[in-house]
Amino acid sequence: MRRLFERLGLAKRSKPEGVYSIVQAYGEVLKSSGSVVRDIHQLPASKDEIKAALLSVITSTQHEALRHELRAAYVNLGSFQDFAEIRRSGANADSVVMEENIALVRDLKAFEAGFGGR
Repeated sequence: MRRLFERLGLAKRSKPEGVYSIVQAYGEVLKSSGSVVRDIHQLPASKDEIKAALLSVITSTQHEALRHELRAAYVNLGSFQDFAEIRRSGANADSVVMEENIALVRDLKAFEAGFGGR
């Protein structure tokens, strides 16, 4: 995502540097792991901080290609789970990921509806 930010001239522009740093670090994590269920401890920040950063950039960019990538990254947060908690609860990890992904899609759609469907 860093290269896409730079190519579109968005790196460190109009948003606090921390927002872009979070999004870029999260993008690096996404590139580094191909598994469906990932360890939540790989995330560079909390899920809530990453969600807020992603939504901030989604609403501030006019570039549809970047918004598309950021939306996918938002939904992919569901793949990051606390393995210890899953083991403790006896839940099926794939089911947990699917349920969270569905909730994230709903949240994203509701958020974007408040911003004119962007």
